[in-house]
Amino acid sequence: MHLAEIAIALAAKIQWMQALSLDDDDYDIRSHLTDSLIGGGNPGISRIYDSIAAILVSQSRHEHIAATMQFHHPRRAILLLANNQPFDAPKTHSYLEKVWELLRDLSRAFSAVRSLQEPPTADRDRAASFFHALHDQRVSPLIHDLKLLIYSHAIEKFHRRVDKRWEGFQALTKALKDIINNAEVPQAEPNMKYLNFVRVSEFLEFLRDRAVDKDFFIRIVDGFNAAAVEIPSEQLDEWSTLVYWHHPGERGRFPLRKYLDKIKDLNRHIHALIGYAHSPHLRHYFNMELFIKLDIPHEEYEISIPRSVSQWSIVAESILDPVNLDLTDPDIVLQRVMFGYSNTKDPVPASVHSEVRLLHYIQSIGTATGQIYIGLNRPSCMGCHFYVRNHNQRHPEGYVSTRDPHDKYVFPWNLPAGMGVDFREDIFRCVAEDLRERFVMFGFTKARVG
Repeated sequence: MHLAEIAIALAAKIQWMQALSLDDDDYDIRSHLTDSLIGGGNPGISRIYDSIAAILVSQSRHEHIAATMQFHHPRRAILLLANNQPFDAPKTHSYLEKVWELLRDLSRAFSAVRSLQEPPTADRDRAASFFHALHDQRVSPLIHDLKLLIYSHAIEKFHRRVDKRWEGFQALTKALKDIINNAEVPQAEPNMKYLNFVRVSEFLEFLRDRAVDKDFFIRIVDGFNAAAVEIPSEQLDEWSTLVYWHHPGERGRFPLRKYLDKIKDLNRHIHALIGYAHSPHLRHYFNMELFIKLDIPHEEYEISIPRSVSQWSIVAESILDPVNLDLTDPDIVLQRVMFGYSNTKDPVPASVHSEVRLLHYIQSIGTATGQIYIGLNRPSCMGCHFYVRNHNQRHPEGYVSTRDPHDKYVFPWNLPAGMGVDFREDIFRCVAEDLRERFVMFGFTKARVG
């Protein structure tokens, strides 16, 4: 994706914060900006970033983890961790540096193996054996070290989570044991009758005692990768379904299924990173220097990225350049809304997000009286934010709040059926017009392409 999309995303984010009348000292907008920058940044670094964010085994990507690129230096990539306070900062910093260094070494090893010429022999099997041996000698140890590093980090992190939420974990295991002891099929979930309760009992025995060392989570990791005898692969879905179905409702519940799913997915993310290191098209990224800035509210950690609307405006002005992309042209803006905010590679318009569809739905059923809450999620496109805000200005009698967490319309959990995305051009044009008005209002008229 070109610099124009990055500039538009950045400018739109700044305009949104200005539209909310937030002073420089009132609000830190970094986390609201960086998700769009990654979405509109170079697709190669974006793919690598997604996998790196996943192996941190943190919250949902784009929610607490942000990454961007340093625009003025093509040989440098910056990885930023923003507003992610629960982790141990020095350990995370060291962990990411080690991961990046291993990926760099792995990329160089792949390159070295591929650059070697085939040995002078007509025996194809012998030649293949030569390269396999070379791969085992130079590449396999690095892959082993990378997997060990990532899994160890994940195990330590989940071990701390169990320590922190031990009461919730005990409540969950007690609830599971009650299901087994009662041997009754819950009416709310007919598929539960297919569960093998004997195997679930074995699973509970497996979870019964938490080891002081890492063995507990090592076995979970191995089991959910179907690599251990203790947890046969055919039981994974059943246990996952059971854990998902029965969550203690009180505060402090332990979301075991979410944690186990994250560990289960580690193998996929690890192999994605290995594949990126192997790809000739992505290999040069791993030769970039990695800068890590931990955004922790503590004096000893340096904050080197913009903290305010005015500071980000300076960055935007350095990117925007009056050349050939007219942001005041409704058709150009419509094109940017339709294509610039797409999260897919398909040549289709980006979705007008569910909040806009929900607003249309509320208007159609005539219940938009009083204050209604639509929870605009952080990665939503700015067109949607501006559209909802302009709706409030035009229809004060049906004010839609994006902040108050109290009402029945909460995106996306209580959406009516079919309220996901919309590709209708008339809605796109409404959203694009609101976005264009913001561009004109705040003086962003043109952007550099390329």
